[in-house]
Amino acid sequence: VLMAAGGAAQKLGLGLGEEQEIVMHIADMVIDTYLTESVVLRTEKLAAMKGAEAVKEQLAMC
Repeated sequence: VLMAAGGAAQKLGLGLGEEQEIVMHIADMVIDTYLTESVVLRTEKLAAMKGAEAVKEQLAMC
């Protein structure tokens, strides 16, 4: 995500703010990254509380 945002900023400079589609895609990447991290952390927490066998389905999704 940082590489995409940095590359876009280097290439477009101050014009990046006017490239709505690029900014939208970078925002979507940030949201997806946050979502993935949240799912992994919640699953790890649940596995620590209940054991890996009890959260087998959740672990398969990660």
